[in-house]
Amino acid sequence: SFGNDVCDEVLISDYLARKLFTSPAAAVGQQLVMSDEATPLTVMGVFSDARMLIPFLVNSSALVLRVRPAATERGNRYVVRTQNLDPTQATNMLKDALGALDPRRVLMVQPYKLEAARHVNVSGGLLATLGIIAVALAIVALVGNLAITAFLVQQRTRQVGIRRALGATPWDVVHYFMIENGLAVALGCVFGLAISIAYYFVFKSIFPDIHLSPWFFVFTAILFFVDGALATLIPALRAARIPPTVASRSL
Repeated sequence: SFGNDVCDEVLISDYLARKLFTSPAAAVGQQLVMSDEATPLTVMGVFSDARMLIPFLVNSSALVLRVRPAATERGNRYVVRTQNLDPTQATNMLKDALGALDPRRVLMVQPYKLEAARHVNVSGGLLATLGIIAVALAIVALVGNLAITAFLVQQRTRQVGIRRALGATPWDVVHYFMIENGLAVALGCVFGLAISIAYYFVFKSIFPDIHLSPWFFVFTAILFFVDGALATLIPALRAARIPPTVASRSL
């Protein structure tokens, strides 16, 4: 329990105790200075290691638990760690155990919800922002590829007309532009995939808890390749409708 008005007592994880004070036993009673506090905090206990599964969290095992607001003379606050228990089941067990000590006591048991933490909100907002940027980049890539392919088709009108005059079918014209643009898009995907993997390992060294499946990279590469193929398809179909007579008019 945390029993003073200023609430300068904290619990720290076993990992943090070993990092700062060499051992959990040596950590109890020591002073802990935090950047957002004007006065040192007293370590009142050490709990078993737990990990905060939050994206972009550097030290997921270096945890400090502090109850706010502080306990007063009207009541105490407790932190209870459970394992392999449903939150509702754990809440009922705590009410029964504490209520048996003093039936007149008013009990309020609230499970800790990680979803309500500020870190989760910040991480979720950052992930949403990155997702919006990724969608915007995909749209820009689609529009840019469409414009470039349309320009190349317009510049090769006479070339396409000659191919048609020599017996090329509309499918041959579409196939030509799809292969040409597909090779360029595939090359760009390979370079982009290499850069993305390099960035991933850089972020991994800073934020060890970031884990991405290789399928995310494969899916992204396939998505951009399909994006480029769709951008090429419309101008290629337009080029397939160029009649063979265009070659003679362009002479």
